Amino acid sequence: MNFNRLELDLVSSYIITIFGNYMKEITELIKCNLDNYLKNNESDELANFKSFIFLNMTNIKNLKVKILKNNTKNKAIIEKLFDYKGTDDIIMKQFENTILGLCIDSKSNDAHWIYIDENGKIYNSYNNGLQINNSNQFCQCYALLMALNPFYRNNFKNLPDSYKFGYEGLLKLWEIIFDTILTFSLNNKTNNILIHNETIKIIYDANIIEDRNIINYIIKNEFYGNEIFLKNKFLEILTTEYAYKNAPYFV
Repeated sequence: MNFNRLELDLVSSYIITIFGNYMKEITELIKCNLDNYLKNNESDELANFKSFIFLNMTNIKNLKVKILKNNTKNKAIIEKLFDYKGTDDIIMKQFENTILGLCIDSKSNDAHWIYIDENGKIYNSYNNGLQINNSNQFCQCYALLMALNPFYRNNFKNLPDSYKFGYEGLLKLWEIIFDTILTFSLNNKTNNILIHNETIKIIYDANIIEDRNIINYIIKNEFYGNEIFLKNKFLEILTTEYAYKNAPYFV
């Protein structure tokens, strides 16, 4: 068994599950906490990244999250939104400044996430080079990244290793989000801890074919420590050489 792979898989599973299942809740928590966080936490490494977000705070406060079920009513608009690369007045009126989940089929809630700005322009991480085609790990995080930081709405397809560049953007995003909303005491019975524990249960149950003793060991040591969520341990796993080499290409 590749322990590095399993460790990274579990941490990645946590991220895609918590953002995929609780995007609305996380977005609301960001709105409540991000402005104060940006004002009071200056880091040279994140300074430019944070300044882009800070300049975008008006739009962030009006940011919406929606999900389109794949049914007869929505099928045509989902197909258009998935591949459309322009600006559309009708789309703008329906989905202005919106993180939008497009359900892939009628039998599942699995979705590909995009961002539509205040002018109705569609940003899709597949189309601008942030995310490798057919990978399915972090689209919800890329949509949030493009919503929060306008720099990442540019086209990076001509940039060598653009997928690794996109992954580095996610690392900065995750660090901020872990600091603002996902660092909490496990004794604090808030919405955060309920979301956290439900996410742990989902990824635990999803790995039933693996060695449960190893799964338990990783969750205990990577997700918890002294009754506090282990932000630094998460970031340590996500920034290893193995993670840089493999995470952007997960399918």
